[in-house]
Amino acid sequence: MRLWEKIAVTGGILATLAAGTMVANKVTTDKQSSEFTISEVKKSSSSKVSKNSSQKEKSKETSNQVSSQVSSSQANSSQANSSQISSSQVNTNTSAKTASSSSVAQGPAVSSQVQAPKPAETLAQDRLSQNNLAISQIYGDIPLIRNIDVPSGRILNASINGDRNDYSVTYGLGSIATELNADPNFVPLVSLSVTTYGSASEAQANLQANVIDTTGLPVENIAGQTVSVDAGAGQRYYSWQTGNWYANVHTSVVDGSDANVAEKIQAVANVTKPQTSLGVVDYMANGAKLSWQEGSQVYHVTADSLAQASQAAMSVK
Repeated sequence: MRLWEKIAVTGGILATLAAGTMVANKVTTDKQSSEFTISEVKKSSSSKVSKNSSQKEKSKETSNQVSSQVSSSQANSSQANSSQISSSQVNTNTSAKTASSSSVAQGPAVSSQVQAPKPAETLAQDRLSQNNLAISQIYGDIPLIRNIDVPSGRILNASINGDRNDYSVTYGLGSIATELNADPNFVPLVSLSVTTYGSASEAQANLQANVIDTTGLPVENIAGQTVSVDAGAGQRYYSWQTGNWYANVHTSVVDGSDANVAEKIQAVANVTKPQTSLGVVDYMANGAKLSWQEGSQVYHVTADSLAQASQAAMSVK
C-alpha cells in the first residue's frame, strides 16, 4: 500500500476513533446530565416531600398549639368558674357564718325570751298544782281548790290533815317553797274543809246550823236587800236570803267597819257563788267564808277577802 493510502486509512481510523470518542463522551455527558437531572428531580422531590412533611409537622404543631390553647382556655375557664363557684360558696358560707354568728349573737335574747321569768300568776298556779299533786298522791282524787291569787313575790305552800272523807287543806304564804306540811311558819291565805255525812239530809241539817235565826228581828232595806238586823255590845249582824243562799254580814261600830255596811251587803249579794241546794255566805271584818252542800258533803272555803273566797270556792273540783 502506498504511503498516502496508509495515511488516508490511518486518518480515517483516527477520525472514526475521534468520532467514536466524541459519541462516547456525548453519551457519557448525556448519561451524566440524565443522572444529574434524575438526581435533581429526586432532590426536588425529596425537598418537596421534606417541605410538605415540614409543613405537616408545622400544621400538626400549630394544631397542637391551638388545641393546647383551647385546652388552656377551657382549663382557665373551668378554673375561673371553679373560682367563681368557690368564691360564691365562700361568700355563701361567710353569709351563713355571719347569719349564724348573728343568731348566736342574738341567742341570749332568744334564750331570754324562751327562758323569761314566768309571770307571778303562772308561778302561783305552778305551786298550787305542785301542792295539789302532793296531796293527791297521799289522799287520791279528792276535791281541792284550783285557783288562788297569790301576792307578788310570795311562795304558796300547803298543809293538810284528816282523811279523804273528812279533811282540811290550808294554802299559805311562805318565804321559800317547801314540801307538803313542811312550813310551820307560813301565813294562811285560803283554806278548804270537807265533811262527809251519812246522807244528804244529814249534811243539810248540819249546814242549816250556820243560818242565823232572824225571827223577831227588825228589818231594814239596805243596798236593795231586805235585811234583818241584830245588834248588841257594839256588834251588828245583817242577815238575808237570796235564792238557796243565806247571807250574814258582821260589822262593828267599835272598829268603824259598820260605816260601809251597804257596800258589804251589795258585794255579798253580787258575789259569784257555787250552784247548790243550800249555801251560806259569812262576811266578817277579818275575812269571808262560803259554805255549801253537795250531796252528803259540806264544803267550807275561808279566805281573807270575799273575792278570794268566791274565786277559790268556784274552782273547787
